[in-house]
Amino acid sequence: GKSCKFHHDFTQDLSIDQHVDDAAALVEQIQERFGVAKVYLIGGSWGTVVASNLARRHPELVHKVVLRGTLVDARRNEELSREFILERLGSRIKPDDVPRPPYGSDVDALLRQRGYLTEAGGLTYECFESRACSGWMLKAKVALKLLTAPEYSWADVLRYHSC
Repeated sequence: GKSCKFHHDFTQDLSIDQHVDDAAALVEQIQERFGVAKVYLIGGSWGTVVASNLARRHPELVHKVVLRGTLVDARRNEELSREFILERLGSRIKPDDVPRPPYGSDVDALLRQRGYLTEAGGLTYECFESRACSGWMLKAKVALKLLTAPEYSWADVLRYHSC
C-alpha cells in the first residue's frame, strides 16, 4: 500500500464539528441556489456521523435523513478491517506494515491502511466477491466511472490515479 502525500496539514481541520459546519454551509448554498427550504440528507459510513449530527444540530435545514452502513463502533470496525487485510494479503505483507487503530491524527497511517484495504478487495463488493481485483484494477474501474461522470474533470481523474 501507499498513500498520497498532502501539501496541507489536514489534522487540524478533521474534527466532527468542522465536518458538520462545512456540511451545514454546503446545505445553505444548496438551499439558496435551488430555492429549497430543507434538504434530504443521505449518509453512508462516515457520512452517517456527519448527517446525523447535522440533522441534530440544524433541524431547520433538514427534511429527512437516510443513513446506510451506520458507523456504530469505529474502533472495532478498524480492528476488523486490519484482520481482513492480514487474512487476505497473508504472506505478501508483514503484520507490522499494516497500521493498528486508532489512527488519531496520523492521516498517513489511515491512508496506508486504506491502500491495503483496497488491495485486499475490502472496499468494494465486486472485488471482495471475485477475489480478482487488484489495487490497479480497482483504480482502473473507478477511473472509468469518473471519466463518464459529468461532475469530474480529467484533472480530477489524474489526481485520483496519482494517489
